[in-house]
Amino acid sequence: MKFYEIVVILKPYYKESLSLINELVKIINRNSKMINMIKLSNRKLSYSIKGFTKAIYYFILSKLNFKTLRDIYYYFRYKLYILRYFIIKLKKVESYKFIE
Repeated sequence: MKFYEIVVILKPYYKESLSLINELVKIINRNSKMINMIKLSNRKLSYSIKGFTKAIYYFILSKLNFKTLRDIYYYFRYKLYILRYFIIKLKKVESYKFIE
């Protein structure tokens, strides 16, 4: 398993974003391990994405295997409340720190 940072930018609807993140955590915890998660709520975007000027950001640090990574990509592809997402494979986790 390798370490990944997952960044999810969601539409600013609290109930729907909470259910999306809960489902994402369930997917991660099935076969892998979530290490840390930070939520930045209702941040102003520098440019509008799909007509939205505010969004909810989630930063998730996790240790994933390939099957879970594939499930996460599939899950993100078909959710309407996700504006943007990206997944980064980390080389060194010891030197990596979340900005809080």
